[in-house]
Amino acid sequence: MKQAPRSKDDHIVNYKLMIHAYLFIGIMETFFAHVMFFVYMQYYEGFYPSDLILCFNNWTDGYKGRTQDQLDNAVANAQSVYFVTLVFMQLFGNSLATRTNKLSFFEVLPWKKDSKNLWIFVAQITSLCCMFFVLALPACQSVFKTRLPRVEFYFIGLGFAAIIFTMDELRKLLVRRKVAPFKKLAW
Repeated sequence: MKQAPRSKDDHIVNYKLMIHAYLFIGIMETFFAHVMFFVYMQYYEGFYPSDLILCFNNWTDGYKGRTQDQLDNAVANAQSVYFVTLVFMQLFGNSLATRTNKLSFFEVLPWKKDSKNLWIFVAQITSLCCMFFVLALPACQSVFKTRLPRVEFYFIGLGFAAIIFTMDELRKLLVRRKVAPFKKLAW
């Protein structure tokens, strides 16, 4: 409310926001989440990417000496790792980094008087609870085909969130310094 109102021709959702959301943040999140899927499948289930990509109808009972239940369980675990990684990147990378389009997070801390928004922490806790319900409750596990991943996967997701946060802070720094082409990419 301390800023001048937007022009009536200035849309909240525009091509700059879409580029930022899908081509900047979205590509990083997609890449890191897929990396974790393949890392899980390789190191914990023994499936290399070449065993998974384009296997189509081969993913049946007997594939690589596994029963169909073992294959389904491997995929459920890997999908859960993907989900945890994505949720952590969204909650601790994306939501904190993209509170503003130009100002650094450290200039608009959510607990500072001028930029106070403590509801963001309530939303993060609520989202984490929802994630754990989906991963841990047997009813949700059967509907969503999820499993409760090992503890290390939560910390890896936090690491990726830190990378996303850092990359967006760097983007905002380049926007503030008016470095081309970044100066035009702040929505």
